[in-house]
Amino acid sequence: MALEFCQNIASKSSTLAGGGVLHKSRVCAKMFRMAYGERFHNDPISATNEFIKYYKDIVQPKSSKETCHMLLGSFVDVISPPNPGNRRIPLANVTNYPLKELLPLLVEGECYALGKCVIDGYIWLSCQEVTEAELFREDRIFEPRGPAQLITAGAPLLSICNALGWNELENVLIEAVKTICTHGDFKDALDLCQIAKTPSESSSGKDEQRSRVSSIMTDVAFKTIIARFHH
Repeated sequence: MALEFCQNIASKSSTLAGGGVLHKSRVCAKMFRMAYGERFHNDPISATNEFIKYYKDIVQPKSSKETCHMLLGSFVDVISPPNPGNRRIPLANVTNYPLKELLPLLVEGECYALGKCVIDGYIWLSCQEVTEAELFREDRIFEPRGPAQLITAGAPLLSICNALGWNELENVLIEAVKTICTHGDFKDALDLCQIAKTPSESSSGKDEQRSRVSSIMTDVAFKTIIARFHH
């Protein structure tokens, strides 16, 4: 009920003018963080899919740019809290997390810094061992598989890197490659490196950065793969 109440308030933001919209948006954003926070903790995939549908169907068509950005920011704070100490291991796995559906919303809104936060938060979530409670059955333990969904979101990932600068995303991308090699499939890690290597229209003027970062990613991938085989 709390979440539905927040959604109802946000959907009517266009009926207020001036500072009223801004004030109500701020209050609503705070309420969103509280309401979505628990849902996300219980099931990150369902909570994110619900937010994406609500945002695309209700918020985006009817709300101001400021309201859209504020609500996107409130949800991103749930995925990647400003204080890393507030991160919580979810109660459901994120194997099929809808990253390719979420990141485009941030790119469309030109919220590139928020996109970086989502990627960072997703990497952390994808590396956690998750225990799902099963009614009348033994609990299921999901081993971490790393941030493999990054390779499904190549286009928005490149847009974020090109907008912020590849140097800004360097540490995040290297961490992604390491964790995919550690928890997931080597092929996924190399596919992510290939995505980074591929020039795009929006990378104009940043090819030197992109080339340097993608080379480091590839080097890290091969070194991690070789180290795993040696063990």
